[in-house]
Amino acid sequence: MRFLLFFLSLGLFSAGQAAMARPWLYVSTFAYGGTGEECLDNAADALREEGFTRDFVARRFKGKSRNAGGHVDGKLRNYPVVAKIECDQSLGVTGLAVTGIDNKLTYEKYSVLYDKSW
Repeated sequence: MRFLLFFLSLGLFSAGQAAMARPWLYVSTFAYGGTGEECLDNAADALREEGFTRDFVARRFKGKSRNAGGHVDGKLRNYPVVAKIECDQSLGVTGLAVTGIDNKLTYEKYSVLYDKSW
C-alpha cells in the first residue's frame, strides 16, 4: 500500500506540471465627495496617462444609480498589469486596484495611481 501511495504522489507532483503564477494585488479605498461623473472622467484620464489603454473600459452603474458612478479599467499595452478604479458617489468612496505578475512594475503603477487625484 505504501508503494502505491508513493507512486501516486510522484504522479501528482511530477516536474511535468506547469507552474502556477500568482499575481500581486494592491488595493486602496478613499473617501470621495465629488460626483460620480466627475470621478469617472478623472479616473479614465489617470489610467490613460499611466498607459492602461489596452482593453480600456468605462462603465456607469445601471438603473437609478447610473449617475452615482461606475468603474474604469484597463491593461498596460505590453505588460500583464491591470488597473481598476471604481467610483461610488452614493457611498462616498472610490477604490483603486492594481494587479500583475511582476511585483516591481505592479507596485510602481499602483504607487503612481495612488498619488493621483480623480
